[in-house]
Amino acid sequence: MGCVRDVPDGLARGCGVPQDGKPGRRWKDLSPATSAEAVRLATFLRARVDESGLSLEAVGKRIQYSKSTVSENLGGRIPPQKFITSLVEATVRADLRERRQAEAEQLRRAALNPPRGDAGSGRRGHGERPGMGHTASAGLLDIAALQAKHIETYESLTKALSQRDELRETAAKSQQLAMILYGMIGTLQDRVTQLTEDRDRLAQSAGEQLAAGARAEETERKLARALEQKTRANGELDRAKQKQREAESLSARLQEKIDRLTGELKDLRAQGASADDPLPDVVSTPAAASADPEDPEGDDIEAALVRAEVVNDTDASVVDRIATELTREQEPDPPSVIVPDNASTSPNVANTLWEVFHTAAQRCGKAGMTHEAVSLANLAVRRAGRELGPDHVEALTTRDTQAWWIARDGDPAAARDLYATLVQDRTRVLGPDHPETLDDHDDHAWCTGQAGDPATACQLYVPVLNSLTRVLGAEHKNTLNARGWCAEYTGQAGDPGRARDLYAQLAKDRARVQGPGHPDTLISRHHHAQWTGKAGSEADARDLYASLVEDHTRILGPDHRDTLASRASHAHRTGQANGPVAARDLYAQLIGDFSRILGPVHAATLTARHHHAQWVSLAGNPATARDLYAQIIEDRTSVLGPEHPDTLTTRHNHAHCVGKAGDPAGARDLYVPISHARARVLGPNHASTLATRHNHAHCAGQAGDPAAAWASYALITDTRAATLGPDAPLTLLTQSLTANWMREAGDPATARALTAQLIEDRTCVLGPDHPDTLNTRDHHARCTDEAGDPAKARDLYAQLIEDRTRILGKDHPRTLITRHHHAQSTGNADDPTTACSLCSQLIEDRTRILGPDHPETLATRHNHAQWTGKTGYPVTARNLSAEVAADRARILGSEHSSTLRSRKAQLHWSRQAGD
Repeated sequence: MGCVRDVPDGLARGCGVPQDGKPGRRWKDLSPATSAEAVRLATFLRARVDESGLSLEAVGKRIQYSKSTVSENLGGRIPPQKFITSLVEATVRADLRERRQAEAEQLRRAALNPPRGDAGSGRRGHGERPGMGHTASAGLLDIAALQAKHIETYESLTKALSQRDELRETAAKSQQLAMILYGMIGTLQDRVTQLTEDRDRLAQSAGEQLAAGARAEETERKLARALEQKTRANGELDRAKQKQREAESLSARLQEKIDRLTGELKDLRAQGASADDPLPDVVSTPAAASADPEDPEGDDIEAALVRAEVVNDTDASVVDRIATELTREQEPDPPSVIVPDNASTSPNVANTLWEVFHTAAQRCGKAGMTHEAVSLANLAVRRAGRELGPDHVEALTTRDTQAWWIARDGDPAAARDLYATLVQDRTRVLGPDHPETLDDHDDHAWCTGQAGDPATACQLYVPVLNSLTRVLGAEHKNTLNARGWCAEYTGQAGDPGRARDLYAQLAKDRARVQGPGHPDTLISRHHHAQWTGKAGSEADARDLYASLVEDHTRILGPDHRDTLASRASHAHRTGQANGPVAARDLYAQLIGDFSRILGPVHAATLTARHHHAQWVSLAGNPATARDLYAQIIEDRTSVLGPEHPDTLTTRHNHAHCVGKAGDPAGARDLYVPISHARARVLGPNHASTLATRHNHAHCAGQAGDPAAAWASYALITDTRAATLGPDAPLTLLTQSLTANWMREAGDPATARALTAQLIEDRTCVLGPDHPDTLNTRDHHARCTDEAGDPAKARDLYAQLIEDRTRILGKDHPRTLITRHHHAQSTGNADDPTTACSLCSQLIEDRTRILGPDHPETLATRHNHAQWTGKTGYPVTARNLSAEVAADRARILGSEHSSTLRSRKAQLHWSRQAGD
């Protein structure tokens, strides 16, 4: 094995067996060229790992190194100090940590500075191969030391570069913040002056007019607030300037350190330390860009001040942290570098403060800070109005920016109103055909649609498109973009067919003008396919998406996100056109590609997995879908959080599949926390919240508690009537289910009255031939039968059979169900002979259409046997019941409730027959 005998701590080189004989980890043999000091260090560190009981992979995760790096550092290489410190902290218990750290540091120093023998002495050091001279051994030791030094220098340089870039970004942000604060202080000074004059004027007339006295008090309060804000702004300005100076000073110190470390690293490489790792990029990294209803201007200033305080606090923490790190490294402190204030931040910028606020608003908005952008844009609008006048071109530009960011901050209705006024002013100042006026017309229509009024947006786009076509031309990109939004809002306003046709023409024009492979052309084709499906042509939508997938794959590549999105849409439309099995299989393929390209827990991958589970359920396998949803819940909870809307949707679908898989009680219990979470996140009257409550009520009934289902549906009906209206389809559906569970709970008479009124409502809203109207008539007839009037129910069913045969056809499943209920009511009305005849005819038709083993065919055979017995033929009824019981046991199972019912009937007629 080549073990060295004098290795401390009882471990031979690579043997992996302690001297006490207990089995340990099987470590790889150390190289014979490794110095004795490096062997002692490696053995010491290996012993710590063995004592911890952790695998190398587990150790790597704890100290944030890869498994291969851990293995290399424990294989005779002299590791950096950071690695050793982290390893000891991860593997040694707290009471021994300080001692082990000291031992490790001592061993590392010895390894870096090994003892040298006298020249020509002929002695071998530990680990030296026979025949190896002193010169070769010393050379190997030098290389090991150089390698260790190289690693340490490289890590120090990388850290210094990161710190320097952080400081430069902080300095740039502080400089930008100082500009904003200079502008804010100027605005506050003007505000203080104006409020002081107003206060003094109102104070003089306060004795004469009571209202003037009240206004004086209000002005005094605003003045006090403005003075307090000015003081805070000055304080934040001082902080920002100080942090800028500190960041630039520390950055200069770090640059000196970077230059020194870069030189050291080059020297080490010249000595042959390592050529594996490239030098870090030492090029400068550019810095990233960064309520009182009576006092709105003060509120905007307050919002901007709060943002300034947050930025200053963040910058201070960065500067303090890096300053502390540099101090800990005991770097020599060079003289402080005081950087003079940049001239651009000088307060002597009269008549340009609106530009400061306007530029800051644009930068904040583009950085995703839309709320801050709105506050700064509000200040820019007010300042530009004062400095330039309300009709100045730049003042109008600030108003455009204000409306733009208000819309993107989530208030398109407010932006719509601002654009409506801006359109009038720009038309008056610039003219109706000026490009900026046309842009405002376009933005006004867009915000109207985004605010939830697509019909009005469509009307607004008509003159917009006429003007754009006349002024810019039909092929201008702005004209084409406006046509796209007009088509979108046309569909949202309830005319998917028209939206389909508008997108079809737009896609052709864009292909001609911009080219068939242009991204805008492909987007228009996507929307054309989308609205084709929504217009009811699922097969055509499927084919359009199939063609789009081919072109996306050819133009963008198979792994592009737009290609994946088109494939997902194609899978969905394929399911709508060809059935759930086809969609299930397409989504199964998609999941693999999404996972490979974006990762298994990427939002788009999770969405694809969600839809796959949905189609698995629709394909008739709710149990598998249930298990798929359970895994998606874990991943979405980990990535998005337990109450993210997408997580709640998956939890809702999971509960649905639990119920469909045969566990309605379990589904009922799952729906309760989902309902509470959706009410908390989305609101108690949100459509998704009500959908969860709806399903909870259904599962409560399926679990054997019809009274609870009835009560729940009654509450949901009231909520939907209040939010959607009493005649909304969902309201009427909930009313129907309320009546259904009321009947199941033992009150068919009241349910009959409710369904009678519901027939009138659905006939008025949906029409007499609508499927929901026909279903309500079926339910009403059933309630009538159970309420004690089977003859009336018989007549109601007879009329319904005629209408369903006319509308759906004589072989439609719903028609067959109505015939089944009609035969049952006929028998209940004391006419078993006619009921027996009706059942006999229905058995033939159901066997032909559904098959002999279908549960509904067996149900009709069961009823036929009962009515046969009641006509006076108990022996025949016994034999028929025995046949049905045998078939039900074979098909449904011997313990199924329908099987038990047929066996009970068989026993009854056997007794009647005298058996």
